[in-house]
Amino acid sequence: VVLTEQLVLARTKASSLADVRNLNLWGNDLTDMSILKKMGSVEVLSLSVNKISSLADFSCCSNLTELYLRKNEIASLSDLEYLVGLSSLKTLWLSDNPCASHELYRLYVISKLPTLTKLDGDDITAEQRAQAARTDFSSMKLGKPVAAQAPQPAPRSVPSAAAPPSNPAASARGGGGGGGSPNVLSAVLTLLNDLDPDALTAVKSRCDQLLRGR
Repeated sequence: VVLTEQLVLARTKASSLADVRNLNLWGNDLTDMSILKKMGSVEVLSLSVNKISSLADFSCCSNLTELYLRKNEIASLSDLEYLVGLSSLKTLWLSDNPCASHELYRLYVISKLPTLTKLDGDDITAEQRAQAARTDFSSMKLGKPVAAQAPQPAPRSVPSAAAPPSNPAASARGGGGGGGSPNVLSAVLTLLNDLDPDALTAVKSRCDQLLRGR
């Protein structure tokens, strides 16, 4: 499945791709992420439980701070080269990808991406950084990096984006009368029960951003 402009804008309600800062599309069987080349302002990408096999397209996201890719199809640790230039990247999730099965996986990621502060939900410690610096990775079999897929001329749309499930929060807002805020809060808390750990982490990050701005 190709990630399209229509799908991104429908999910984020942004007016253009350049305005997108946060995108959550986990569980949509996505394979082609070439549209990211037009999303240079994006800061948080939650794309777990898809079928992404390459990190190549993420190299264009220079403002990226959080990348959630749990349960995809990244097979080669060599693909980390595509993320080396992302100096703002602090949080990365790659667990449950084939590449994460390597015994030196965590230390190698830490050595390649020194700006990271959290990997797969766990803080990176000073001890781990020191161990990564001491480790000789020269004999590791990393595999070949996977090139980005060529854009497909007739992408298949994702039905869930065009017709999202009913939104309790929206229903609560439409109830009218006083007491709308408690109803909205209750609806939001209900929605949180349906999110996976990656999505919950993204929600927490967004809440922190909003609180800092108030």
